[in-house]
Amino acid sequence: MRFIKLHSLLFLFSLSLEAQAFQVGEVLKYEINLWKMTVGYSTMTVPSKTVVNGEECLIFETKAEGTPWINRFFKVDDRIKSVWNLKHKLPVYSEKKLHEGFYRRNHSVTYNLSKKTAHWQGSRFSGNTEKVGVKREGVNWVEKEGDFANLPNEFQDILSAIYFQREYKSQVEAGKSFSINLFDDLKLTEMKIQILRQEKLELEINGEEKEYETIVVQPFIKTTGIFRSKGNIYIWISNDDKRIPLKITADLPLAGHVTVILKEIL
Repeated sequence: MRFIKLHSLLFLFSLSLEAQAFQVGEVLKYEINLWKMTVGYSTMTVPSKTVVNGEECLIFETKAEGTPWINRFFKVDDRIKSVWNLKHKLPVYSEKKLHEGFYRRNHSVTYNLSKKTAHWQGSRFSGNTEKVGVKREGVNWVEKEGDFANLPNEFQDILSAIYFQREYKSQVEAGKSFSINLFDDLKLTEMKIQILRQEKLELEINGEEKEYETIVVQPFIKTTGIFRSKGNIYIWISNDDKRIPLKITADLPLAGHVTVILKEIL
């Protein structure tokens, strides 16, 4: 059973720059609920800036972890990182480190924006083990690497796509759909997003109950880790300059209905 699969998939709106949507130091903390129980926690952060090839970049990170009780019989520790070029608004590096019970997979991608290529490295555990860090006899990590050519002029990774859309404002029109080129799981794909409606949402964030104006969207994507779902996904996004994901619901394979709710903004 794999149950902590996502806390954000967002959408691309028409482009009107909003530079104050997020900044270094922002931390968004989420609670993950399954079967009306809290089974895990997730965070999205902008921890720092860095310089890659002489150009300034932002670092985005997200992680999902099971509660201590859940981790006793099903260890969950998913982490995703993106290094995002501020000038070009494109990722220059991405990585996933997934640990969900017996499922273990890591990969990283380095993007060459001038040559429009990507070099990837990946490793995957070839079998199961009952204890964290202990391998059964004959079970090994399988490592691979390769190259991808002809990246499009505009693309994002699974995490940078969230922050890319947060930096822009637009008018919301129910029924409208968008798409974005996505380099994810070592291949180029397309994320399609349908805008469903505007809706008021009552949440308790930072200990204060408040009603939020939101935009409800439905993304369609195939991926792995905390963003993965086999059924319908719905996302409530704040209808303001911040475009913060406030709530997500999804149907997960063999697990049921999961709800992810924002609890803290730091």
